[in-house]
Amino acid sequence: MRVSDPNLLSRDWFTQNTLQYHVLFTWLTSTLMKLHLLKAGFLVGYLACVIVMHVSWLGIVRKMGGSIAAYLFSVTIFHASGGGFGLGMFQFLQDGSFLPSNIASALTLAGIYFWLDRREIFAGVCIGIAGIFHLNYALIAILAWTVLAGLDAWRDRALTKLFRPKAIITALLVLIPCSINILNAATSKWNHSAKIPLDDFVQFYCYFRHPHHYAPMTWPISLWISFLWPIPLATYAFWIAPPTEEQKKLGRIFVFILALLVFAFFTAGAFFVAETFIQMSLWRFSIFAKLISCVAVAWLVIDYWKWPLRKISVVAFVIALAILISALVPIPANFGGFIETHRATFYAGAALIALLGFFYAFATSRFKPATLVVGLIALTVIIPSALAGKLGLNPFDDEPKEMIELATWCRANTPVDSLFVVPPSDSAFRLSARRSAVVSFKQVPQLNGELIEWKRRLDDVLGTDVSKLRGQMPEMMRKMDDLYRERSPSELLEIASHYDANYVVSLRDLGPQFSSLNVYTTSSGAYRLYRVPTEAR
Repeated sequence: MRVSDPNLLSRDWFTQNTLQYHVLFTWLTSTLMKLHLLKAGFLVGYLACVIVMHVSWLGIVRKMGGSIAAYLFSVTIFHASGGGFGLGMFQFLQDGSFLPSNIASALTLAGIYFWLDRREIFAGVCIGIAGIFHLNYALIAILAWTVLAGLDAWRDRALTKLFRPKAIITALLVLIPCSINILNAATSKWNHSAKIPLDDFVQFYCYFRHPHHYAPMTWPISLWISFLWPIPLATYAFWIAPPTEEQKKLGRIFVFILALLVFAFFTAGAFFVAETFIQMSLWRFSIFAKLISCVAVAWLVIDYWKWPLRKISVVAFVIALAILISALVPIPANFGGFIETHRATFYAGAALIALLGFFYAFATSRFKPATLVVGLIALTVIIPSALAGKLGLNPFDDEPKEMIELATWCRANTPVDSLFVVPPSDSAFRLSARRSAVVSFKQVPQLNGELIEWKRRLDDVLGTDVSKLRGQMPEMMRKMDDLYRERSPSELLEIASHYDANYVVSLRDLGPQFSSLNVYTTSSGAYRLYRVPTEAR
């Protein structure tokens, strides 16, 4: 928004004064906005990511020597294992949205396929574009290409392969775009002289803001199990698979990614050695290890052991039915976090597996009454769960509808250069209102020096040292709302005065003495907008 229209967000600290390193994605988005094709463009882009991801996935299964049935089974067990989440709560299609990370993950998977298919130029193009779209992929792409190309040449005892014209062109296709992204971020980082100690950075960045991404010792055991269970079977599959060149290459990639994760665990997990290792976000690459392990397991089960697909579908159906029935059981409070936040993902995946299993069994059982009865029982669970919103069928429930209502009013009735004090838990106001905000918990800067100012703003708005707050994302949102709701009217006006804000969004009625300043109240009174008097600024 800021790039496409400089008048928007002109007083917004986050967009004006922090590193925004998704340069190419910003340019793409801004262009679509100017052409009035943003929604259509993002839809096309997202569908392209889905198609590239699954075509590449099928291609990797084929290179492993697997069948289409093995591909389908690998997709099933991948999504049945923790809803498709990797370590650090990363996904291939993060948040079901068109994002830089999703472009990069889909293209990287395509790059892996082309690498296995010995089409290095295409692989270099895909990896290079992935690297210029996302900084984390740029860093790892250079390392991965160096290691994997070097291993190929060393195993063939032909280091001269690295200096062939084709190899040099491929290396440049990876190196140049990735280096552009890296240099952009590195320049900004070097220009920030303000620093906080590593221990403070870890407490604030990892344990306060991103425990689900960067604090592995806090992750639930279910996440670890859903990631680790296929790895022993996958290792065995690679051990017994025919030693084709494609299988060897895929095995090297698998080992390389696992080595990255072990490195991440000891340098940015069990111990925190350096800020840079944390910011490299190596956990996001666990999705590739998970996918490859599921591919190897599927090949082992379907094409090597040759288990009947019908038996597999029955097992999947029973498991999925058990998961769906659990939707009716309240989750104990001590589980919270991971399960509570992502249960909709589990239920949606389980519903899909259950329906596929039912239709397969129904189609192959010659309409046996028992199959029909079990299927009807499953549907009696699926349909009420869907109606209760437990299957994640409504992707727009994440943001409070009344905040969107308030933001829409502000966009139409306030000056474009207005600055707002909003509840820090909110992440929708900036986008919907197209107005500047003092601070938001969700919209976090990346650099050490920028975090100092971000924390100071959160401390000011919430009236506490926020680094002492702990919990997963939903719990953190509630805690911040409670703190913000307790702020007195004078404190809110003092914050607005300090930041020269024009408006304050309150979570409660500030009382009759401020009623003249109340310019808008949402339909149920969840949000109230107060104008800040000129003399108070």
